[in-house]
Amino acid sequence: MIDRKRVVGHGGKAAKGMPLGIKLDIDAQLSRYASKHADAIRPEGKLSPDSSRTEYERDYHRILFSLAFRRLRHKTQVFYAPENDHICTRMEHSLQVASIADTVCRNLSLNSDLANAIALGHDLGHAPFGHTGEKALKDLCTEEGLPPFTHEAHSLRVVDKMKELHGETLKLTYQVRDGIVCHCGEEHEMEIKPDKDKNLTSIDTTSAGGHQKPFTLEGCVVRYADRVAYLPVDLQDALELKVVKERNVPPGVRRILGIDSGEMIGRITEDIISSSKNQPFIATSKTIFESLTELYEFSKVRIYQCDHLKNQQVRITKLLKDLFNDLKAVYERTEQGQNQKLRKNFREKTYQVFFKFLDDMQYDEETPSAQPIIDFIAGMTDNFALKAYQEIFLSIPMPLMQ
Repeated sequence: MIDRKRVVGHGGKAAKGMPLGIKLDIDAQLSRYASKHADAIRPEGKLSPDSSRTEYERDYHRILFSLAFRRLRHKTQVFYAPENDHICTRMEHSLQVASIADTVCRNLSLNSDLANAIALGHDLGHAPFGHTGEKALKDLCTEEGLPPFTHEAHSLRVVDKMKELHGETLKLTYQVRDGIVCHCGEEHEMEIKPDKDKNLTSIDTTSAGGHQKPFTLEGCVVRYADRVAYLPVDLQDALELKVVKERNVPPGVRRILGIDSGEMIGRITEDIISSSKNQPFIATSKTIFESLTELYEFSKVRIYQCDHLKNQQVRITKLLKDLFNDLKAVYERTEQGQNQKLRKNFREKTYQVFFKFLDDMQYDEETPSAQPIIDFIAGMTDNFALKAYQEIFLSIPMPLMQ
């Protein structure tokens, strides 16, 4: 639930009124299950007045123009540091999720502005090199006594802690923050119903991991759309790279969903709309859900555990752990990066970017020494991580991809 008095007491304020122009009566056009623009609340109070955008549109734009979103163009979706420009990256994936969520919301008279903002920001905290990078950082966090690293939790940390716009954090609304940290699309359910009993003001990184459902129905749309986006496109990429062949795809999947990613997404999206119309939940039909589950089980074995990826996992893990150990040593030798004289001993570009990051973040003395390093590495793109490793450890390029 939203305790307005409590929120205002923490510096937040409910949005008053609506933007001018054609959006004046937008809430009246939404379904009774939709999240209303008038209920949008920011943890850190109102931003400067804006008469032309809803609060959720503002969140969408703040994410769109953030550095964290820009870096997604060079972060892996499944296949590491792809040289093939047609292979999906985290940026394309986020835009695809937003597109699916937008279509569903418009057809169900839900709040598409809210869904677009959640979708665009849901993967901002992904590590380089996809889930292999995520596991490497999770292991490092465990070794260092930090909470386990998950991309959902770190996405919320990015929007809450990372200095982005004019030296400020993104200051997103509670509803968008909740949708981001509770988006976990890897858990397969035929029906997702929002948790209207939770207190949005208590949402933090511990809310990640799939055990909490989103507060809003729009958040549920994004959670479903994440799954709808990645399974067909991951299959398309695997076919493009000849990791699998069309004849390997289960016959039931080909018969019910098709083989082309666009065709598959279209069929699933239409099914979500028809199965969720005038309902307080988001769902697919049993037939589509079973086909999606079959595709997921197939992908787990034939794509996500394929030799093409397994051959790189050991090297990726070593690369990130070596970077972590080196940067942590530099951090400690330069007195948490604050000693300007000692910083001059580290001239490489990677270290200069790292010191700039520390200057921008201004970690306090209570921050565990490993946390800034985890934050910095998690923000790296695949390309930057490879270049950093080469600069620090190698005199010749590292032939990561064959």
